[in-house]
Amino acid sequence: MGLVSKVELKEKGKSNPIDVKQLMCTLKWTSADDFDLAAIYVKKDKSLGMIFYGAKGSLATFPYMSLDEDAGVGATAGDNEENLRISKLSDVEEVYLVCWDFEAARASKPANFKNSDVRLSIKDQNGNEVEATLVVDGGSFNGTVVAKLLVNESMGMAEMVNVSKGFTLLSTDDNGKSIISQVK
Repeated sequence: MGLVSKVELKEKGKSNPIDVKQLMCTLKWTSADDFDLAAIYVKKDKSLGMIFYGAKGSLATFPYMSLDEDAGVGATAGDNEENLRISKLSDVEEVYLVCWDFEAARASKPANFKNSDVRLSIKDQNGNEVEATLVVDGGSFNGTVVAKLLVNESMGMAEMVNVSKGFTLLSTDDNGKSIISQVK
């Protein structure tokens, strides 16, 4: 199945192939929320790492992922956008694209995904785009694993799967282990 110019993954479990030479993951919203984009990667040796506002990564060295900024700080309304660029996925089996509501996590409250226009899109180097809506089943979660990239390095492709599974952000100090343990 080849790539198409734009695909929307609205339902949990839906998937689409994506070229993995270069990817741009963009989280956008205008509501007065402090959402954060992160990537949790699983290396071939099963160890974890996380790219987020506190560890922005590098395109020049492993993990070849970089987050540009922390937008919407203080729950500011407007044209908020965070971009995570991935330049290659060598030595990585999976990448979980994650979003949490920072203010909700800090206050131990549920995220405001339902009342916001937050959305995640992933574009490859050819402009093909996959967009996923942030949906969380249940009520008390302050974060969601939006999508998972299953990497097939030999084919230069990944399968992007809409996960839409909620979690409670406990820490950013464990490379995403507490998040992955809640959603697997």
